[in-house]
Amino acid sequence: MKKKIFNKVVIVLAVLLSIIIITAGILGRQILFRDYPVFQSMSQKEIIETTNILPEDNDYVKKLKNNALDVYLSNASSELAEKLGKNEKRVNSIVNGELPENQFSQNQEELQQALGASDEQMTQLSQTYENARLNRAIDQLQSEAKTLKAEQLPQFIKDANQLTKQTEKSIQSYIEDNNAVSKSTISASVQTLHDANSLLNNFTQFVNYTNNYTTITKLQFDKISTNNSLMEDFLPVFNKVNAYLSQKETVEARIKELTDFQQKVEKSEQLRNSSIELPNLKGQTLADIRKKAGSNYKIEVEPTDENKDTSIVTRQVPDPSDFDRILKGETITVQTKKKAEEKKPSSNTNKKDEDKTDKKGESKSKVKNKGDN
Repeated sequence: MKKKIFNKVVIVLAVLLSIIIITAGILGRQILFRDYPVFQSMSQKEIIETTNILPEDNDYVKKLKNNALDVYLSNASSELAEKLGKNEKRVNSIVNGELPENQFSQNQEELQQALGASDEQMTQLSQTYENARLNRAIDQLQSEAKTLKAEQLPQFIKDANQLTKQTEKSIQSYIEDNNAVSKSTISASVQTLHDANSLLNNFTQFVNYTNNYTTITKLQFDKISTNNSLMEDFLPVFNKVNAYLSQKETVEARIKELTDFQQKVEKSEQLRNSSIELPNLKGQTLADIRKKAGSNYKIEVEPTDENKDTSIVTRQVPDPSDFDRILKGETITVQTKKKAEEKKPSSNTNKKDEDKTDKKGESKSKVKNKGDN
């Protein structure tokens, strides 16, 4: 009887324990899935493969992948890894200048979060986008100009006007934010604007052709009749071209501004390369500062000051509080303590010595006189 009761108790306890284990497992699974959504979507292997950096990845795509991996490792969240493909496509279209302008401003906060970028880095991305769009517009316009037909001219002029706006916007971003400009970026932009200027000169020649009816008829534009109404048909289009040509001065002015700025940057780099940071020599011995000087600067001690290896520098000219840098090879004049003055005999002492000498002379004279007597 007791054995049966014991068996029943064991069975009941086993059932209860099983229920507890199953319940704990279900609850634990729910908590795990809630706190770590990665377990619901992508495996660790998939995330590692997705965020693997490829040789052809640009800097922004690398940043996307690294940030997605960091978020996974720190928060166990696969959210950014899941959106990586979409964000990578968006970033590439921005860097290549392919994204339409009206779409660029959309979802900027989401993209910034995906990149893990600062506001300054987002500004740089915006400038990269504007430069890419500018280059694409010029390439497209130059390509179209080679095969331009009359019926395409209005659209061509529309694209040219868009190029002018992009050119002005791109240069303005450089002028307003000098810190974001690199020498290579400036050089590329100057070349781009020179290309645009050459294109404008081609427009000038094209407009000049309209002054000669014979020349126009020889152009053989498709779907345009070469009759006496030709000038009437083209007049509105030519007016638009002339209106665009008025922008030529604006582009040339921007080229000059950017070229001047480039020269300023180059001069600044030359000055930096030919200069060094002004060292603070105060409190150091002459021996130490001469060792450090080398060919960077020369040391000169004030003539009235002590010039020993152990002498301590108390002052220097130029002073670091006034200047940050000096030209290489420049002389730094230092001061130490004043030289010790040699003690000169006083006039009283000289007078006493003279008196003693006189007295000795008198004594000798007296002795000599006595001998004579």
